[in-house]
Amino acid sequence: KRGSGAGEVMKRNQRGTREK
Repeated sequence: KRGSGAGEVMKRNQRGTREK
């Protein structure tokens, strides 16, 4: 949730990228 946003969340949340 810092920097790219979707990029960071993608690594921590692989099955919920758009949800969070």
